[in-house]
Amino acid sequence: MSIEAATRGEGVALGCSVLVVEDLAAGRLVSLFPQARLEVEWGYDLVYRVGSRNNPKVSAFRDWITQEVRELTRDTF
Repeated sequence: MSIEAATRGEGVALGCSVLVVEDLAAGRLVSLFPQARLEVEWGYDLVYRVGSRNNPKVSAFRDWITQEVRELTRDTF
């Protein structure tokens, strides 16, 4: 449901790559971090509706999740 909501422009979604690959390929969703890929068995993409990158809510969430990942991986990698 969160992926469908992101497609409708209702926010961002954190989802498994296999669940969003078709929406990404069709241009219905855009990856917030296309350069960030981890080789893991199970992964996630943070996606949002095309044209929503500068939406204040999207920016706030992106900034928050980026900081969380940095803190998490600082001591891990």
